[in-house]
Amino acid sequence: MGDTPKNHNKYQEIGKELQRSYRFSYLYPSERCDGEWRAWLPFFAKGNLYWRKEAKFDITLHSAFRGRLLDSRPGTAIDPCTDSAAEKSLHETEVVNSWWRGSQGSKAGPVAMIGYLFCRKHSTYSDLREVNLLYIGGDTRYGLGKLVRVEMEKAEHFFEYDVQPDQDDPKVFSNVVLAHTKADTKNDLICGALERLGGWNMGTPISMADTPFWIPGSRLPARSGIKSWTTEHGRHYYSNQRAALKR
Repeated sequence: MGDTPKNHNKYQEIGKELQRSYRFSYLYPSERCDGEWRAWLPFFAKGNLYWRKEAKFDITLHSAFRGRLLDSRPGTAIDPCTDSAAEKSLHETEVVNSWWRGSQGSKAGPVAMIGYLFCRKHSTYSDLREVNLLYIGGDTRYGLGKLVRVEMEKAEHFFEYDVQPDQDDPKVFSNVVLAHTKADTKNDLICGALERLGGWNMGTPISMADTPFWIPGSRLPARSGIKSWTTEHGRHYYSNQRAALKR
């Protein structure tokens, strides 16, 4: 038997502290450009979803962007009685490539993921520097979703946007939301797309809210008068971290 993990009996307590004192952003794909990692961020324009590289004018339609970033892997279940493929079990799993796809399917540089963490306690920032490996998403048992940290540094902006981190709910100054945002009367002028979020609890599907959410990239027009978003706990979650995909 191995040693008992430290703080093994404080799971709920530590979880509540994370909710009170930290905000985590979504991870966005990035590529190396002029010696720096630049994230690709979503935005809606003229009814379509596009992706734009930070600090650049590179813009691509969502369907073309998926072609550069995503791939699929075939799989099937094995019937233990016949030791062959089970009937009707052939399927594909969509995955994020570890390399950007260039012209004619060639490799065009490694894919990294950029995310941000708002942290009240400086001691936690030091602790996080010890975390070099994460597994994100599903099918991690099969080697998917492995992220190896390649950089971590303090940041003055949230991606390319101004931010006020020194308050209970950090505020991001942008007319584009970069996380799922609950739809309500305060943002009914937003332009984008809606979807519902759910999950699983012991095999039972559950809904995360009674209303749909605006997806990342949805944006408010200037006439709305809204120029910032708060990263409230339980709504959406807006140190700078970069991790490379490994398989």
